[in-house]
Amino acid sequence: MVRGRLNVRAAEALVRSGKKGKSGAAKPQAMKSSAIRDLEARMTRAAGTKVGLRGTNADGSKGEITIPYENLDHLDRILARVFRLS
Repeated sequence: MVRGRLNVRAAEALVRSGKKGKSGAAKPQAMKSSAIRDLEARMTRAAGTKVGLRGTNADGSKGEITIPYENLDHLDRILARVFRLS
C-alpha cells in the first residue's frame, strides 16, 4: 500500500476486489477523480442502477460508460428511466 501510494479508501477497495496481478500481488486500481466519482453517482441515481465510467486515455477525453443489467426486463427499466421512454 505504501509503495502504491494508496489511500485508505483505495486500499479497502483493493482488498474487497481481491484482484491479483501476474506476480500474485494485488494491483492497485486506477484512481478516479472526485469529479468522475460524482458523475458516476449522479448517473447511477438517474439510471436507477450502477453506472461505471472508465477513461481510456491519459487526459480522460475518451472513455467508456458501463451499465450492467440482470435480465431484459431490467434493461427495459434502465432504458425507460434513462431515455424517459414509456
